[in-house]
Amino acid sequence: MYSRLLIWITLLLFSYSGVHAETIELAAEDDAAPWSQKDGSGYANEVVVAAYKAVGIDAKLLVMPYARCKHMVVEGEIAGCFSMAKLPELEKTVAFPDTPLFVCYSDYFQNVNKPIVARPVGAPTTTATAASLPKGSRVGAVEGYEYPAAVYAMKDAGAIVMENCASEELNLKKLAESHLDAALINYNETKPEEFLMIKAGVTGKVEVAFHAGAIDVFIGFSRKHAQGPRALEKYNAGMKLISEDGTLKAIEKKWVEIARKDSEQLKNKSPAPADQKAAQP
Repeated sequence: MYSRLLIWITLLLFSYSGVHAETIELAAEDDAAPWSQKDGSGYANEVVVAAYKAVGIDAKLLVMPYARCKHMVVEGEIAGCFSMAKLPELEKTVAFPDTPLFVCYSDYFQNVNKPIVARPVGAPTTTATAASLPKGSRVGAVEGYEYPAAVYAMKDAGAIVMENCASEELNLKKLAESHLDAALINYNETKPEEFLMIKAGVTGKVEVAFHAGAIDVFIGFSRKHAQGPRALEKYNAGMKLISEDGTLKAIEKKWVEIARKDSEQLKNKSPAPADQKAAQP
C-alpha cells in the first residue's frame, strides 16, 4: 500500500512539474535562411531552443519579420529577439549575452559586367577596400539588418547611399539587373554566399568585390520586459552547458552539411526543399 502511494505521489509530482514547466516567448526572424526560417526551423533557432532546454526551459519562438522582432524587443513587448548585432543605439534598451549565437561576415558584392572595383581576372577579392567605392555608390542592404561599423562610417560620410529592401535575395537580383552599384551580404559556413547566389539565380552575374568586416550575432534581450533579465541569465547558463557537452558543435556541423547539400541540389537544378524540417533530428 505504501509503495503504491509513493508511486502515485511521484507520478503526480512529475505530471505537475511537466504541466507547469517554465516557458519563455522569444521572437525569431522569418527570412534569414538557414539561420532562421519561415517555418520556425534554422541554425539559430535550434541553438536557442537547445540552450534553454539545457536549463529546463521551453523556448516558444514567435516567427516574424526582423524589423518587427527588433522593434518589439526595443520597446519591451517581448523578452528577446534574434538574430541581432550590438550597435551603440541599442545599449540602453537591449542587453546581450556573454557569447554570440554565431559570427558572420559582410561582403560587398558587385555586378560582374559593371564592377565598381576593377581588378585583374583571378585577383584576390581582399585587394580592394571600401575606399575603392565611387562616392555616392548605391549599396543594397536589408531593412533592420546590422552591418560592420565601417559600413555606417561610409554612410555617415556620404561615401555610400544605403538602399534598404526586404531580403538579401532581392538585393542580389537588383544588383544583377544593374539597379544597384553594390549589395551587402551577411554569410558564414551555415549560410554560404554560394548558396545565396544560386538561390537568387545570379551565379556568374555577381561576385564578391571586397570584405566589409565580421559581425558577432546575438539574441538580444529587452531591458524593459519583465522576463528580459531572467531570460538572459538562463540563456547564458544554457549556452555554457551546450558548448561544453558538444551539443553546439553538433548543431553547427549539421547545418553546415545542410547548406552544402542544398547548394548541390540547386546547382544540379534539383527541386529545392520547401523547408528544412526534414533535416531536423
